[in-house]
Amino acid sequence: MVRHKIIDLSTALSQAVCTTPCAIYGARVTTALSAHVANVEDGSTPTEVVDSFAASAAIGDVLEFYGTTFPNGCYVRRGDPTATGKIIVFYEEVTL
Repeated sequence: MVRHKIIDLSTALSQAVCTTPCAIYGARVTTALSAHVANVEDGSTPTEVVDSFAASAAIGDVLEFYGTTFPNGCYVRRGDPTATGKIIVFYEEVTL
């Protein structure tokens, strides 16, 4: 079942979309980002940046993942403590 998670970049440096294995289908900006990037990362240690929203990304900007599997979960990390904006991420928990 595909779910969604709204990430508010102003609330924490790193936020979990899903902490278990998951497939990410895409992400969309719902509130324009401040002048800071927002990285989509896997949950491995150390984390690996899979893709990023550019600084000042506009409402409607999209990252498409087409069901990319994140075996260690998926996180969104803001590029700066003063970053703002909101992103919605579409995902599904999977069994590996």
